[in-house]
Amino acid sequence: MADVRVVGDPVPPVQAFLEALHGASVRIVDEVPDDWVVDTDAPLIVVADDGGPITWPVLSDPLVRCTVYANGKQTAKQLRRVSMGALLGARDVIPGGHIRKSGVGYTDARDQDTGADMASFTVTATVRTEVITV
Repeated sequence: MADVRVVGDPVPPVQAFLEALHGASVRIVDEVPDDWVVDTDAPLIVVADDGGPITWPVLSDPLVRCTVYANGKQTAKQLRRVSMGALLGARDVIPGGHIRKSGVGYTDARDQDTGADMASFTVTATVRTEVITV
C-alpha cells in the first residue's frame, strides 16, 4: 500500500449540507436515477464537480454545479434560491476549504428526458488536496 496525494472532492460536503438543509423533502444525488418520475417523486438536487484549476500539491478550485429537478418551474427556482442562499451564507461547508461568494452563476431549463423543470447554480469551491492510501 502506498500513500497518494489526490485532488479533494467538494461534492460530499455540499451534498451533506443540502441534505441537512432540506431533509426528506428533497433527494440529493450524484445523477438523476433511471427510475425517478417527475410527477410522483420528490424533487432532486444533483450535485456535480465540473472541474477547475489546480494549484498542485496544495488545492483545487472546482466549479460545483447544483441542479434542481422538479415538477414546475417555480418549484425548481424556489429550491435553487433556498439552496444557493443557504450555501453562500454558510460557513465551514467544506472542511479546510470554502465556497467563494463571487462568480456565482445560475440558469433555468427543461429536461427533455424526464420532463422536469431544472434550475441550476454554480459556485467555486476551494478544496485542499488529500492523502489517501491505495
